[in-house]
Amino acid sequence: MITIPRTNRHGPRSTAHVLMMGSAMLMAMLAAPTAARAQDQDGSTQQASGTEPDYHVDTIVVTATRRAQSLQDVGLSITAIGGEELAARGATDIESFAPSIPNLGFGATNDGVLANRSISIRGIEGLNTTGFYIDDVPLDPSVSPLVLDVERIEVLRGPQGTLYGARGLGGTVRMITKQPEFDGLSGKAHARISTVKEGDLNLSADGAINVPVGEQAAVRLSGYYDRQSGIFDRVVGPIASPGIAAASGSGLTGGSAIVRKNVDDKTTFGGMAALRIRPAADLDITARLMAQKTKLDGYPLADFAFDPDSETSPTVLKADDFTQNRLFDIAEGGTDRWVQASLGISYDAGFGTVSSSTGYFNRRTQETEDSSEFISFTLLGPILQSAGLPTEPAAVQSPIHQRLDFRTFVQELRFVSDFKGPLQLTAGLFYQDTDSREAFTPDNIAPGFDEIFSTQLNGGVAASGFTGFGDLIFRSDSRFKVKEFGAYGEASIKPVDRLTLTVGARYFDVKTRFTDFQEGFAVGSSVSVGPLRSKEHGVNLKFLAEFKASEDVNLYASAAEGFRIGGANSELPSGLGCPAQAQALGINPDDATTFQSDSLWSYEAGVKSTLGGGVATVNAAAFYIDFSNIQQRVLLECGFDFVANIGAARSKGFELETALHPVRGLTLGVNLGYTDSRFSETVPGLVTKGDRIQQVPQWTASANADYRFALDSEWEMFVRGDLAYVGSSISRVVDAANPRTRPSYTLLNTRLGLSRDRYTVTLFVDNLTNEDAVFGDNRTLAAEAYGRPRIVRNRPRTIGLDLALEF
Repeated sequence: MITIPRTNRHGPRSTAHVLMMGSAMLMAMLAAPTAARAQDQDGSTQQASGTEPDYHVDTIVVTATRRAQSLQDVGLSITAIGGEELAARGATDIESFAPSIPNLGFGATNDGVLANRSISIRGIEGLNTTGFYIDDVPLDPSVSPLVLDVERIEVLRGPQGTLYGARGLGGTVRMITKQPEFDGLSGKAHARISTVKEGDLNLSADGAINVPVGEQAAVRLSGYYDRQSGIFDRVVGPIASPGIAAASGSGLTGGSAIVRKNVDDKTTFGGMAALRIRPAADLDITARLMAQKTKLDGYPLADFAFDPDSETSPTVLKADDFTQNRLFDIAEGGTDRWVQASLGISYDAGFGTVSSSTGYFNRRTQETEDSSEFISFTLLGPILQSAGLPTEPAAVQSPIHQRLDFRTFVQELRFVSDFKGPLQLTAGLFYQDTDSREAFTPDNIAPGFDEIFSTQLNGGVAASGFTGFGDLIFRSDSRFKVKEFGAYGEASIKPVDRLTLTVGARYFDVKTRFTDFQEGFAVGSSVSVGPLRSKEHGVNLKFLAEFKASEDVNLYASAAEGFRIGGANSELPSGLGCPAQAQALGINPDDATTFQSDSLWSYEAGVKSTLGGGVATVNAAAFYIDFSNIQQRVLLECGFDFVANIGAARSKGFELETALHPVRGLTLGVNLGYTDSRFSETVPGLVTKGDRIQQVPQWTASANADYRFALDSEWEMFVRGDLAYVGSSISRVVDAANPRTRPSYTLLNTRLGLSRDRYTVTLFVDNLTNEDAVFGDNRTLAAEAYGRPRIVRNRPRTIGLDLALEF
């Protein structure tokens, strides 16, 4: 997906103890990631090359290069996780497996909760830097589909500018769904019940069925329901906060409180229907429809109050408090609905495959946030103070509402050769039409605000520069339209035995259109922008050399270019001092309405090896990236922000992925990633040369172990542990000049189960050590109340039972 980056506003303890002891013993013996089972495009297993021992590590066949290849044969750093491996881990969404991916980071850099997630790969962070695909259709990377009926997940590291265009600056995540099969009736059913510390019961169920229709058609249907108990309690009543005191001169203290338990319940349900037909032996057609709805009864955000005048810097964020202190009993939360329809046609011409991929995606999110503290203290307090008036806070009740609409149509035509000689070719045409809208509506109204403001200014409303809006705090309506055309090709040739050289290029032509309207007290006056139009075109290049040193060792080196399209911002409002704050950073507000594309060059070298005739695999890669003319979000003290091309950066590091099958039934592995991503230029007031890129941990590491053994002729037992470490990182989401620290965290999940024929029963504990992991400080819909960040965090310890049936 391409959007235009732009401004926004704003168990029981006894059970757990026993399992903890058992899991600690397990991890001491079995510290390491299980190799995923190999599956080709039809789902069959492919074993590693070389002499086959009694046990071996299998590898997944991937389609990252648009042709089916063993993971060990692709000249690219890829992590691939098969569907069976995801099920063995108990993974249900991106957050449940992302910490185990080397050099993948994620945070909460967008507004609200339902569409706030961003993904960084190899230190390339920001809006639209990581592509996200379901099959061959690009989507918004903040979408969170449940991964319950998928063939595999592929994480491609490094720019994918030739085959994937603007949506792969730092890398690409692909979710490949299961295809309908012609060879028999099959299906699965799965249910899970669990209890979460600080919350209540979680319930989920999902299932899928594959039904052949004759010999040349098949239907696959799947559906799911998931309910997560809330873990946060809203305490309503007078509150005290160092941040509020610093902003307004005092806090609100004393009095009684109302407690709302577990306010952030979350329900998700959806499904998929796919029809596949083969009217001829060389022609395959698949139509697919997916839909999902998520309802969030409250925000799963931890409060964190700190004294902004403290000399301790940077501020270390914490998320160990499950109480949300609020002045008013305003229900937060919202809904996220999306639908994806796709049609894939593939024709085998003998000398190659011609394919067409058509996709349509429609998404709408609606969210409500309590902005009362921001309006009462951060917005009103300083104005009264600057007027030399008493600053005793007058609490104003003010919810803010946001709606996002996103629609995109995608069409791609592609040819992948199967020539007999040393030359192979991949070529295609691409078109995408995107229309997205962001609106803060209904109006952000604070009843009584105008009366309080006018009374306390004692007739000085006109002198303050805020007139004519009454109780209206903010209203806006922004629309973005993007049309992209691309033509790409990659040609590979073998000049000599064992050596393959590849050169690729992609021509792109992008047109954008932007309109925006804002008004209200926070703006100071009505502001209308646009339509602003822009055009860009250019060429991305790629060079790759692969050398097969032996049957089991492949070496490669590459240089690849990536880009991200430019866009437009809302005009900075005249009120609240926004223009002056931009000027202080050396940025002319008149020049801040548009920004240009940014680009990078990435250089990578790697090795993929299979050892001991298939007993182990060891894959490693090193990289260096030059990132220039970076699109960075600049958040001003007035609460508004914009995107500007500021500075340059470089990122360097490595990945190591190993898998080992030392004895029958036991699989082990270790993953390690290191990224040193820093600004290479100083931007006064924002960043200094050598500062780290936000949301990027330097170290990521994971280990897991899976041991399965027969109890008798019918029953098998298994025990599994998954350990993931994510190093500390910084956040500039709210304050670029004073970044905050996200501490490192370690997550441990354990599973113990029995299986027989088609049945599996599993006892599991997720987050066994009850780690408080900070994923980021949240960008609110309005603006952060002074000194009171809201934190995105993980789920506490969860203990449950998992039942599965396959047929």
